[in-house]
Amino acid sequence: MKITHLIESTATGTLAMVCLAANHFAARGHKISVVYSQRPETPSNLAGLFHRDVALHALPMGPKDLPVSLIEVRRKLKELNPDVLHMHSSFAGFVGRMATLGWRSDLRALYSPHCISFMRTDISRTRRRIFTLLEAVAARGRASYVACSRSEAQAIERSLGRPAILLENAVDVDFFAPSQWEASTSAMRSGARFTVVTAGGIRRQKGFELFAEIARRLSGQGFDFLWIGDGDTASKAVLIDAGVRVSGWRTRQDVRDILHAAHTYLSTAAWEGMPISVIEAMAAGLPVLASRCAGNVDVIDDGINGLLFSVADEAVSCLERLRGDSSLHTDLASGGQQAARQRFAQGRFLDELEQIYIGPSKPH
Repeated sequence: MKITHLIESTATGTLAMVCLAANHFAARGHKISVVYSQRPETPSNLAGLFHRDVALHALPMGPKDLPVSLIEVRRKLKELNPDVLHMHSSFAGFVGRMATLGWRSDLRALYSPHCISFMRTDISRTRRRIFTLLEAVAARGRASYVACSRSEAQAIERSLGRPAILLENAVDVDFFAPSQWEASTSAMRSGARFTVVTAGGIRRQKGFELFAEIARRLSGQGFDFLWIGDGDTASKAVLIDAGVRVSGWRTRQDVRDILHAAHTYLSTAAWEGMPISVIEAMAAGLPVLASRCAGNVDVIDDGINGLLFSVADEAVSCLERLRGDSSLHTDLASGGQQAARQRFAQGRFLDELEQIYIGPSKPH
């Protein structure tokens, strides 16, 4: 089977899911191609993230180059002639669907928005309507929607009247799981400063201003706040001024080690598809405190495998509880690890994805 992944956003969770799918099917002998756009956040070792048999093709893609993007993507897809075209993220999904209009009727086309554009909460109602209209235009093609969370599936069905296949994200649970020694010596040792960590691009979607506000509220009270990731100078300054350490982008191994050394993971996202970084933190044995937004609420069962909050005051109170109550800390960490292993393991994801690739689309 020839499978082509089309991706414009080569970073964070979207890239992780593309790597997982591409590497698995390449290892099983399928012919895999990844057509991507080179962006500032694209990892310098991108090729090293993929199986040796995955073919990478860089193309110019971006809203400012839409006509060029359409022409180049259509040309490349005709050259590759895949059996399955799997498009990832909103812009690649739009370009891929428009570029294949009127093309092969037997092409199995799938579109994974990884948090569809009109779920954004940082834009006006008018802009959301424009994004919805653009989605409706692109939806004239034959591509099936593949939602990464129930919240996203419901948003697609509610706004577009289109069914969506539900395929929840997954992580390498074994890679992130702490060793027995790490599990016994980390977290709640007395006298240690309480480290709160998050990971992702420093942008509005991830709620960096809320993260900074929470850090400022707890300044001088024995808490350390760390942001793994990067962003523009002004956004980083907001965090740094609040006493947050900003590590920049780190390797996957570095992220794992940082998670194992921390006490709690804090997600202040304004919206998500299904947050990979939150699931990785759960797999790493960290209790998670997450904002009550789409995506986060699909992962966190409040009080069972993590805690949810709505405002900064509530987050501050929860962090103080987690530092002071070792039983709560341990119970939430254990619940998170169990959920990661039972629900978000890679085997489940890959089995479901294979059925989507080879079988008829059956919306959930």
